[in-house]
Amino acid sequence: MGKDSFNENDFTKEKVTINIIWANIFGLVVLIIVAILFGIPFYLLWHEKYVNVEIYNPVMNLFDRIKIIGLYLLIFILLTIMHELIHGISFAMFSQNKFRSIKIGILPAQKLFTPYCHCMEKLKIKHYRIAAVMPLIILGIIPTIISICIGNITLLFWGIILIVVAGGDILIIYKTLKEKEDVWVFDHPSEAGYFIYRPINK
Repeated sequence: MGKDSFNENDFTKEKVTINIIWANIFGLVVLIIVAILFGIPFYLLWHEKYVNVEIYNPVMNLFDRIKIIGLYLLIFILLTIMHELIHGISFAMFSQNKFRSIKIGILPAQKLFTPYCHCMEKLKIKHYRIAAVMPLIILGIIPTIISICIGNITLLFWGIILIVVAGGDILIIYKTLKEKEDVWVFDHPSEAGYFIYRPINK
C-alpha cells in the first residue's frame, strides 16, 4: 500500500465528535482569552486614540439602534458564511473531486442551527488540519494582528468574534494532535466531528 493510497480494509475506524453545547461554552472561554491576549496590547498602543470616542449614544432613537443591530447581525452572518466557504475551498484543494465533494449547510435545531462544511472524501490528517484551521487564521488571527498594528478597533472586534466562531475548529484540531501522520480522516456528514482511520499494523 502506497503512502497516498487508501484501502479501508487496511484501517481501523473510530468516530470522534465534539458536543455542540460544550463547543459553545468553549467559545466563551476562547472569547475571554483572546479578549485579554489581543485587547491588552491594543489598549496599551491605541487607548489615547479612543479616549474621547462615545461608545454609547443616549440620544440615538430606537429605529437607529435596530438598524445598527441589524447591520452587525448581517455582517456576522456573512462572515460565518465566509468561514464555511474557506473550509470548503481548503477541503477542495485536497479532494480528488474538488468542489463536487463539498457540502455546506446548517445543522438542525437540536444542534443549535450550527453551520457546517462537509467534505465527502477521506483526507490525510495533515490536509484535514489545514482545512480546519484556515478560517481561524484568515478571518480571525490575521485581522486581529493587523488591527493592533493599525489601531482599528472595528477590525479588532470582528477578528476576536471570528476567532470565537472557530472555537469548534480549535477543539477538533486539538483532538487530532494525538494522531500520527499516516492516519486518514473522513469528515462527519451530520455531526461536529469526523471518522478517524488508523492503519492496521501487519
